[in-house]
Parts: sequence; C-alpha cells; structure tokens
Amino acid sequence: MQIVAIPPHGKALSLANALLGMGEVICYPTDTIYGLGADATNAQAVQKVLEIKGSSAQKPLSAIFSGWEMASKYVKIDEGARQMLEKITPGPFTFILPLKKKLAASKNKYLGCRVPDNKFCLQICEKFGKPIISTSANLSGQSPVSNLALLDEEISQKISLAIDGGECEFSQGSTIIDVENKKIIRKGAGLQIAQKWLEKL
Repeated sequence: MQIVAIPPHGKALSLANALLGMGEVICYPTDTIYGLGADATNAQAVQKVLEIKGSSAQKPLSAIFSGWEMASKYVKIDEGARQMLEKITPGPFTFILPLKKKLAASKNKYLGCRVPDNKFCLQICEKFGKPIISTSANLSGQSPVSNLALLDEEISQKISLAIDGGECEFSQGSTIIDVENKKIIRKGAGLQIAQKWLEKL
C-alpha cells in the first residue's frame, strides 16, 4: 500500500484517479470517517471492496458524487428534493434514493448517495467522472477510523493506495436519510441539521 498525503501537490488526485480507473481499491478521507473507494459502476471492483471488508455480497454500499447533477444521472431526484439536497450539502449525510438503472454498487433498487464536505472527495469524483464507492475503511463488525494511522493492517495489505488527509472533521459515520419515506435510518454526524431538513422536505 502506498500512502500519499493530500497537500502540497496533486499527486494524490492523479494516483487515485488512475487506480480507480484500473478497478483498484483505495482508502480516502471524507468529512466523517475514512472510506474504502472503488469504481461504483465496476462489478469486479465492488466485489473487491466487499472481500477486503469481509462483508456479505448483499451488504448495501453507498457512493460519493461531485454534486447532485452527477448523481441525477444515476438516481431519481424530483426537483423539490433536489433543491433541498443542494441546501444541505456538501455535508455529513447519506441520502437513500431510488436508482434510475442497475448499478454494480447496489444489490437493490436504491443507492446511498453522498456529497461530502471534503475537498478531495469532490475533486476525485469530478476528475474520475463516475460515482465512487463510499464504505467505512474497517473490517466488517469493527469500528470505523477517523485517522489513517488507525487503519487495520489486514486492510492496508489489500489496497493499492491510502490518501492521508489527517483527522476527519466529524470522526463519526454520516447520518443516513431515507428520502422517499422521510425518515432517518441511522443517527450520525449532522443529526440535528438532518432532522430540521426532513421537517421541511
């Protein structure tokens, strides 16, 4: 595993983009916790992520996007919801939205969508041009990590690249929101903001 810090140059961005395009798995910082990332449209890359985590093939995965314009190519977002989503993001939230078409990252008709408040995440998504898997960088059943130094050695031996962005801002998982049913299905970072947002949806 190669470790590259984000500043002071663009090496992290170019390396991550190249490896994602090759179907490899990377570890990267978000605004909440460190995540394992891969091309969300590549079934083999998605399978690699699940194998590294030791997760069931049926485990739901989320994806990060550079913005809701990009996300709208993959998931259904009505205009009212989109306006509300743009008000609350970028931020520490995962929104469950219905897919427009089948996607390797999802085993059902829905996808957890993130637009994180992290510059590197948004830049790599924009550069890569496709959604990137966003799942916590820990073995199944273990705690997520908010600092790269805490990454499990078993994971580090199986991934190609780790991006060191220092301590994550929120140091806890995102709040997960079921947009269709207007309910919170996991409490996490940004919970109070999410609750107020749902009241207006």
